[in-house]
Amino acid sequence: MKNKSLLISLADRYNGFSPYPILDKINRSQWLSMRELELIQLSSLRGLLSHVVQSVPFYRDYFKEQGLTCEDFKSLGDLDKLPIIDKACINSQLDRFVSVSARNPKVWLKTTGSTGVPFKFVRTRLAQSYKIASRLRFRNWYGVGRCDRLLNVSGIPPQEHGVVQDLVHYLHYKATSKHEIYASEITDDNITDVAKSIDLLSPKVIMGYPSGIASLAIKLKNSRLDIHKPLAIFTNSESLNPLQRKQIEDTFGVIPRSDYVATEGAIAHECPCGGLHVDMEECIVEIVNQDENGVGDVVLTFLHTFDFPLIRYKIGDRAKWDLTPCACGRGLKKISSLLGRSADVIKLPNGKEYSAANINMRIANYDFICKVEQYQIVQKDKANILLKLVLLDKKDVSTPYLFKEELSKIFEGCMISLDLDGELIRGKGGKLRTVIGL
Repeated sequence: MKNKSLLISLADRYNGFSPYPILDKINRSQWLSMRELELIQLSSLRGLLSHVVQSVPFYRDYFKEQGLTCEDFKSLGDLDKLPIIDKACINSQLDRFVSVSARNPKVWLKTTGSTGVPFKFVRTRLAQSYKIASRLRFRNWYGVGRCDRLLNVSGIPPQEHGVVQDLVHYLHYKATSKHEIYASEITDDNITDVAKSIDLLSPKVIMGYPSGIASLAIKLKNSRLDIHKPLAIFTNSESLNPLQRKQIEDTFGVIPRSDYVATEGAIAHECPCGGLHVDMEECIVEIVNQDENGVGDVVLTFLHTFDFPLIRYKIGDRAKWDLTPCACGRGLKKISSLLGRSADVIKLPNGKEYSAANINMRIANYDFICKVEQYQIVQKDKANILLKLVLLDKKDVSTPYLFKEELSKIFEGCMISLDLDGELIRGKGGKLRTVIGL
């Protein structure tokens, strides 16, 4: 354990990260009232704005054009005086978002491009330290430490980044006892060997894409393989739908919990009581353009991104607030549910719209869904929808018919076609979207 801690310390030192003092601070602040946490956010926001108005061309010019000063921001609600930005906006004027005080920043990152618009941005070491600390706090909620054995289920193998970065990556994995498997490489033919390797590793936590972990769970169950049960399962990068949650829990005996993070930073984490808590010390979350059900677009302000500020940044997700107190006692705000990407919406000829979350919730209640391994609903045009199915029993002829019939009731005026042979459509990094709109 001492050797692992030393390796972690070396990796952090190389990268210029110092998450542990931040972790100590946010472990205390999570128990403050929501009002006290909002005051901390306001103080951080003012500090960020006082920097960007001096050093970031985009905001310096905007403040001047609008006649704004930092004194105009007396509450978090005053954020609406600033424009909402997105990846396309940033890509069109990348240099104007970089602080003139950034001295040859080394921490350039790229998003996965899962929205169809990837972009490159500067990550300050302070911001990365907050992201690490937020995720460590989340693990601590479940008794999982940074050096505990972890199995990460990714979509596809990563590309090489260069000798030094790959060495740091390797040392980080060794130090944190992190091991990786790729969902794209798990098959019915090698599942026994995969199960043996998981048993040998005996991970304390399994983390990764919900589609990948669910696929692993189904293959283990179908092969009647009983393997080591982890203490916790964390899902990220994709929305966790009810079918996947059930598949994972049935196989591993553990409720999967949401780790809502992006390349840009940590956003929210699910506590043992089921509350999806915003990492308020790291970011401000707004939900704008809400419909009659309170569902809207997620807009983020990361509070420690001084070299490359992301203020009122529209990330492309949909969500709604949960205003009820959490049984865990934390003062951190709660999101009731993540409803997928903004593009994960089926729009019907009659004007009705169905989000991925709405569709997935309805599908979870169908009796035949237990016979389905994976599904994907793709809208080809306004009147045509493709249902792609992976069945547990390839000879099953009734389930596709029943599934198609139920979708016809939801998607009025649309022609539903079936695909039982083709592979599911995956995005960058192997991410799976169960609903793909126009």
